Amino acid sequence: MNVLRIVVAAVAVSTAMTAVKADFQELPRSTIRQSIDPLPRRITSEPAPVTPKAEPRPRQETTAPRPARDVVQPAAPKAAAKAETAKPETAKQDTAKRVRELLLSGSAHHDNDAYDKAIADFTEALALEPKSSDALTSRGWSYSAKDEDEKAISDFTAALALRPRMTEANRGRAESLYALNRYQEAAADLTIALTARPKDASLYFKRGHSYEMMKDIDKALADYNTALRHDPKNVEALNNRGRILMERKAFPQALADFAAVLAIDPKMVAAHYNTGIANLHMQKFDDAREAMTRAIALEPANAEYHFRRAQAYRWMKKPEDALKDARRAVELAPDNQIFKLGLQQFEADAKARV
Repeated sequence: MNVLRIVVAAVAVSTAMTAVKADFQELPRSTIRQSIDPLPRRITSEPAPVTPKAEPRPRQETTAPRPARDVVQPAAPKAAAKAETAKPETAKQDTAKRVRELLLSGSAHHDNDAYDKAIADFTEALALEPKSSDALTSRGWSYSAKDEDEKAISDFTAALALRPRMTEANRGRAESLYALNRYQEAAADLTIALTARPKDASLYFKRGHSYEMMKDIDKALADYNTALRHDPKNVEALNNRGRILMERKAFPQALADFAAVLAIDPKMVAAHYNTGIANLHMQKFDDAREAMTRAIALEPANAEYHFRRAQAYRWMKKPEDALKDARRAVELAPDNQIFKLGLQQFEADAKARV
């Protein structure tokens, strides 16, 4: 179920066996963080196989008769020396075994969302084996799951210093960089991660969104298209591609993307809102009003949705309804100057009708 369990188990097995633009809305950050990644943040590093040390051959215990006087016992000192040599090997094996146990235990805690316990296990493993890139990557994912992204980045970076080609550490670091809005760095790590996961739609989406935040819209659109080629039902990619198409005034195509989103997820409020904005631009005011009404039903306290519905009502020649929504928008966002100016206009419209 969880890639982390598979990865850590692999270590054990290998050891044992060897506005327009301002109008458009993307997902809220909290929604992006939870829904963008179809794969929950789980530990997915691929540990290097651990080659077991050869067990020291056990000495045969004999009950030889007590030697006669003047007989030399040459084997005794040699056997003692051999036993001393075996001790470090046994200690290494015991340490490796304990590290494996801690990785398995930490993985189980992570899968059960017990991230603090997981971090404790991975930290203990690192105390025993400070150069364990697997423990570092695993702990990084647990920190990331707790939104402690700076700590996660530190662990992923340390893992990459030990294993520069550990693309899963790049992916983990990219997740945390993305969460911190460090889009340029995230895009660089995502590019590396994609070399190992070339069909991962979620990675293309996140790199596309990173490019969009960097104002590189052509690259963003290309990545959204690629994400949808690998996963046609990726609602985040559909919604964001629709926004770009709307920015380019390709309103029918944008509406098709938003409709596809809502066919998959009818409660995705951003798609309802963007549908309303596209219809406002196309002067389909009743359709815009309906879309904003659905958005308000999902998020009644969103001032923006009320204000946009007020605009639709105004163009529909319903000043009283427009005034009601405008007042509600100002109540919800009293410091928004645009809403205040709009309210003044709606009040003037209502007076003119009297």
